[in-house]
Amino acid sequence: MAKSKICPLCGEEIAGFQHYSFATIGIDVEPENDQEICGMCFVRLDSIKKYGATEDQIKGLNADLQGKNDEQLIKNCSLVIQDSRLSPEEQIERERQKNEVIAQERLNFEKKIDALMVTSGFNFEGYKITEYLGFFTYETAIGMGFFKGIASNFSNFFGTESNSLRSKLSEARVIVLDGLKVDVVNIGANAIIGIDVDYTMFGDTIVGVIANGTAVKIEKTDL
Repeated sequence: MAKSKICPLCGEEIAGFQHYSFATIGIDVEPENDQEICGMCFVRLDSIKKYGATEDQIKGLNADLQGKNDEQLIKNCSLVIQDSRLSPEEQIERERQKNEVIAQERLNFEKKIDALMVTSGFNFEGYKITEYLGFFTYETAIGMGFFKGIASNFSNFFGTESNSLRSKLSEARVIVLDGLKVDVVNIGANAIIGIDVDYTMFGDTIVGVIANGTAVKIEKTDL
């Protein structure tokens, strides 16, 4: 039997169907610092954030925090009160700044994806490999639908001339290659060597498409 979750603020049991946290209130908290709370505490804190905290609410919150050594909980509750004191204009401006940061981070990541170098070989002319980061795979599966009649065996499947079929496989190839690139960039790679795409039949209606390669860091060599 799964162990019941306890609200860190009030100490009451969190119902299994509830999924409330400081992030769901709208507090700007990092995922690793977010904390799950019960429904009653969510309603109370959400009200404080939206309408401001009364003196009694502040006293009640301090009473709940009394004797607790959870620094993150205290910080998260302080953020709720801090947010409640922002004017609507200040809240809009902070949200705008936050969205700008997110947009810039996304743009920087996309630039890294675009700059990623890939090869089916194991080196790049004019570059040296400075670090091997591991072997990575990315896969997807596509249903063949009305193509199942021509997929009675693997060789016949790939020997069939069909623009629609080629389009499906091409889309799947793009998906797995893009997914592989995202995964390796996330761990700090700027290149992939030994890249390969494989196709595998599952029965006569599903094709698995798998991209794999070794993530590496490379640098230009001195001329």
